[in-house]
Amino acid sequence: MTENSEGQAYDSFNSISDLEKFVLEQAKKNRVITEVVYGDGKWYAVATHTSSATKIECKWGLSFPSDWVEERWKEDMYINKITYGDGYWFVAMIDKAPYVDQSWGRRLSWTEAEKFIKEKWDVNNKYNITDLAYGNGYWYIVMSVLKEYEGQSFKDSETFPNDWINTKYKDGYNVSCIEHDGKKWYVVMTKHTKNPGEIIFNPQKGFPEAKIKTQWDNSRRISSLVYARSEEDDDDYSWMEALFSEKSNKEKAAEKLAAKDYPGAIQYYKAAIAENGKDEVLWNNLAWAKYLNGNCSDALSDVDKAITLKSTSYNNHTKASILKCQNKCAEAIKYFDEAIRLYRKEQEKFTSGEYYADRADVKRCIGNYSGAIEDIELAIAIEPYNSKLKDTLKELNKLAGNK
Repeated sequence: MTENSEGQAYDSFNSISDLEKFVLEQAKKNRVITEVVYGDGKWYAVATHTSSATKIECKWGLSFPSDWVEERWKEDMYINKITYGDGYWFVAMIDKAPYVDQSWGRRLSWTEAEKFIKEKWDVNNKYNITDLAYGNGYWYIVMSVLKEYEGQSFKDSETFPNDWINTKYKDGYNVSCIEHDGKKWYVVMTKHTKNPGEIIFNPQKGFPEAKIKTQWDNSRRISSLVYARSEEDDDDYSWMEALFSEKSNKEKAAEKLAAKDYPGAIQYYKAAIAENGKDEVLWNNLAWAKYLNGNCSDALSDVDKAITLKSTSYNNHTKASILKCQNKCAEAIKYFDEAIRLYRKEQEKFTSGEYYADRADVKRCIGNYSGAIEDIELAIAIEPYNSKLKDTLKELNKLAGNK
């Protein structure tokens, strides 16, 4: 029951149709396209893992697909990426987005784009710039209404605005999107409720594959890519790769749990819950860390909170384990039953005999040896080479008086 850092992948493509295939393939792996850029004759895409299945659709063509966007809005989907390259507009939309409304605008100049942004802010200060794209002489600006207000600031500069970005970092801002129109850099920064640390690379020659790998190894993930073309030389290109988020409290907690540092895991799960108290996985994992640390009484209220938010096989199994820890074996059986029922519903098949073996243990606790034997046999059917399960079966048969 451990969680890892969010997985991420990127690739480059010679054609936009190959890019589209990548988007759809990654969606099957619960990865959402979080960045797409075109440069040096190739498309580059970044896909980041999401905790829940997310519907994603994309559309590309010589013109911006405004009608298609309108239709997807009616289906409660939102733009999460737009870009322009090789004569094509590319738009990706998802159904799991933290927005309640969205709008986009097309303007001929950045001055007009600024005016559009400020007009939206005047209408509703919860409008945020969630993407920018420049192509074919036009600016496209995506504005999304958030559930809660988050301050924003933006800047345009002929040179990359490192000093301004660092000043904003000190004020608790993070970079949201960056664009380049061949003349200037355009940077949008947002003051999120949670302020993850960031590092940013200055513009450089060539795609920074080695640096990305180094930051991945440090548990940071790509959140923005920009391709900039130099005015002085049409063949002189520079890449700017930006923003790798530091580990979240949720990720730190998972690492502590995997390392069997249960007090550390408890500390970070509490911090993660303070940020998002409606995530049943966090409550469940806090309870599990307490259980493994021997704090069964304290763990019970946490797992109850998890089940209240969303009853799953995992948190029912956790509650059953905690009840057994409290010597409430008869009550624990009910939750092991529910865990097994939900697991069958959630998954195609059992890949581990753990749930049956654990239920067998509580049946043994109340003297129901025949029931325990049935469960161990089911566990062995799933894991036929598990010698520990076979030894347990021998013990149970002996206790039951079977030959």
